[in-house]
Amino acid sequence: VPPLLAGGTIQPAENAVRAAGLAARRRTVPSAAVPAGALVGSDPTAGTAVHRGDQVTLLVSEGPTAGPAVASPQATSPTGGSDSGKGGGKGNGKDGREK
Repeated sequence: VPPLLAGGTIQPAENAVRAAGLAARRRTVPSAAVPAGALVGSDPTAGTAVHRGDQVTLLVSEGPTAGPAVASPQATSPTGGSDSGKGGGKGNGKDGREK
């Protein structure tokens, strides 16, 4: 695989891959470090021995991801607790008062 300049534009990298007798394809990947539309790298990586006609995937930045997923808050009962009110007691049928 020919050396490619990460962070550069995709067209020169695609031309270099084709000039080396390889098939080029593109795949977008998230990258916080590389601007959207710029080259992140390749698969296989530059310098890897391949056969003429083999496919090289050029990894193109889609920019940073939207961020980590945030879990939704746990449902709570009307009194503010997290117990739904079902099955939360000791199950002995008593109301908790001693007789």
